[in-house]
Amino acid sequence: MSAIRTASITALCAPDHDNDADTIAAWIANKDGAAFRSMLAGDAMLLVAERDGRVVGLGGARGARITLNYVDPGCRFAGVSTALLAALEAAIAAQGFASASLDSTATALRFYAERGWRQVGPGSRLAGYRMVKVL
Repeated sequence: MSAIRTASITALCAPDHDNDADTIAAWIANKDGAAFRSMLAGDAMLLVAERDGRVVGLGGARGARITLNYVDPGCRFAGVSTALLAALEAAIAAQGFASASLDSTATALRFYAERGWRQVGPGSRLAGYRMVKVL
């Protein structure tokens, strides 16, 4: 899972980091197994997408907030992120939440907008873009 997250950030998020080595290093510095174990504490949820027995994507949420949606770069545009997002939205709604939020990268803004999410406030490339969706 850490490898997918790092590969996704490195290969797919160029609009966010401009392929700058220092920016990429800072972004992926805490994306290891310990980070996943920490995220799973409490009410966190982690979903994985598999293809042919191999993990190709991961999604996560804590309460009504989506915290992860990453895909193996080799599976981009294959519906993996869409399926993970739909599963996360359904799980959040099943917990009784009427809406959900997330912070999008610049890379993913259009992806989320096309799936009914709307940006709240200005946001920035480095800080992300807050988005919400009524479920």
